[in-house]
Amino acid sequence: MLAVGVTPIGAQNWDAVKTDRSYYHGEGYGASVAEAKSNAIAQLLESISMQIEVEGTHKIKEEETNGKVNGQSFFQRSTKTFSTAKLTNVETITIEDEPNAHVGCWVKVADLNKIFDGRRMQIKEYLDNALRSEEKGKVDDALRYYYWGYSLVRSLQYPSKETYTDPDGTSHPILSWTIHQMDDILDDIKVNEEGRNGDEVILHFTYKNRPVSSLDFTYFDGSEWSNVLRARDGIATIMLDKGIENYRVKIDYEAKHRANLDDELKSLLTVIPGQPMANAYFNISKNNLTSDKGMVTMGVSVDAQPTNIQKTFSQLSERQTGTLSKFGQIEKMDNPGSYLSTMERIVNSIRRNTPHTIQDDFTAEGLDIFNRLINKYGKRQIIGNPTLTFTQSKHSVFCRGLKMSFSFSTGLYRRFVEEVVFTFDKKSGKVENVSFGLGKTAETDILCKGDWPQEARMAILQFMENYKTAYSLKRLDYIESIFADDAIIIVGNVVKKAGADRSDLAKKAIYNDIVKYNRYDKKTYLNNLRNCFDAQEYINISFSDNDIRHLKNGGQVYGIQITQDYYSAHYGDHGYLYLMIDMNDEDNPLIKVRTWQPSKDYTNDELVDGLYSSSNFNITNTQN
Repeated sequence: MLAVGVTPIGAQNWDAVKTDRSYYHGEGYGASVAEAKSNAIAQLLESISMQIEVEGTHKIKEEETNGKVNGQSFFQRSTKTFSTAKLTNVETITIEDEPNAHVGCWVKVADLNKIFDGRRMQIKEYLDNALRSEEKGKVDDALRYYYWGYSLVRSLQYPSKETYTDPDGTSHPILSWTIHQMDDILDDIKVNEEGRNGDEVILHFTYKNRPVSSLDFTYFDGSEWSNVLRARDGIATIMLDKGIENYRVKIDYEAKHRANLDDELKSLLTVIPGQPMANAYFNISKNNLTSDKGMVTMGVSVDAQPTNIQKTFSQLSERQTGTLSKFGQIEKMDNPGSYLSTMERIVNSIRRNTPHTIQDDFTAEGLDIFNRLINKYGKRQIIGNPTLTFTQSKHSVFCRGLKMSFSFSTGLYRRFVEEVVFTFDKKSGKVENVSFGLGKTAETDILCKGDWPQEARMAILQFMENYKTAYSLKRLDYIESIFADDAIIIVGNVVKKAGADRSDLAKKAIYNDIVKYNRYDKKTYLNNLRNCFDAQEYINISFSDNDIRHLKNGGQVYGIQITQDYYSAHYGDHGYLYLMIDMNDEDNPLIKVRTWQPSKDYTNDELVDGLYSSSNFNITNTQN
């Protein structure tokens, strides 16, 4: 919001302000002082853009698809976003009181210039993040950061003169370079239809011939564009009426819905015209492999070949994380036997909507979780012909590979794809747990990084999957059980700081923002969470890359910082979850610390834990 202070000066001084070229000014009238102030601010913003135009400081013309348009109009519109973002130190004077109120306001030209300097810092940060994301194969993040940097530079006074220096020291003209980078990424994305099951269409998204970790898109069915959907691990589903065989898919590179953490960016993306990218559109036709009835054979196959993590995950890992340390060995089952038979019954019961026929295949707790997922988490459907993989630990057998779609009636994201993981108790042979998988990127980071035992890796993976699922299925009882009674729980909210200098916020990823942290005890946090659960139709959490550190001073205690996308019917955010987990009792892990922050910091591309890390909680010696 504007930082507005009422200054008690006389009308004579107001006349001096109006003639002083070191100020921008505006004045307004209204029935109340509040109305007059609002009108004065509106005129101030108009005078800023008009004076800059008169002074000839913005002469750039930009081209749109329907011809040329004067870039001055973009700049004029962008200045109006200051009113909800970073225009600070505005002073006002009440020249005449109500009922015929007359108010004047002004701001120093030098203060306005600080805003543009701040935008340049933000642009650099976006482009740094874009390059880093592209190197890791995170194409959705790379595209949105390039586009946000491109959009923000268009709001500056001389956009064509703005340059970016990459980590190699090469300077690039931002306007043309960002479009070139986006073009290259989009050229390497492919979208294909894999099959259909009634009205549901299965799409496969790849980047450089590998499944994308995540990617937002919309589709046009001939009458309208859909809401935003997300592909995960290369798979997404859409709904098409029977008879529609040709349709269009558009990659959502603008990501306007993900700009909610920065009011200025959100406003700018609204007022500055979009940049069309022709190669973001894909014309899709019905897959030739589907039958004449448009149905895919829906059986169950099994991948039971013994392998190791390196063979299973090496392509994804090398692309996303560079050189890896040691790989552990995951023991696959050559002959899953009765476990496969059980999964076949479960898959068939889901498809036939006859869950009562498989109750004996679950433990009491496992059945409760399964029923929550099947009966309460939206409209569900199994995707395609699942290829199941069975692995085992000392006490459990894990079945992975069953992908399902879940759809809801409200919210920006209304359709999610999840891999559903079934955990069997070896002793009874029954399903004791059902959870959502983390996704290949997060899985790889846990299974392929660091230097600790396989058992610890599997325990961390299972814990994080249970954590994610508990929030999605609103399992407050489970969440209560995994937080230590004396847990440190810190919830962050992004707020604006008026007039902050970038040097004061060196550890913050969002220029001129601060993060307001509220520390809660366990009881208060759970009460707030209960209210949140009651108010939302659904919650969906997506994890991607993560960093794990073994905290040597605490035995089997681990610090996990993981990228989290949180979505509910009425809210969404992107940030970093930090968990300190005590796993000394493998069967009863406890969260000792839980924090959330909007960004993490890098120094020379090395991770700095950011606002909160193990060093903030008296455990300083870590082992990577």
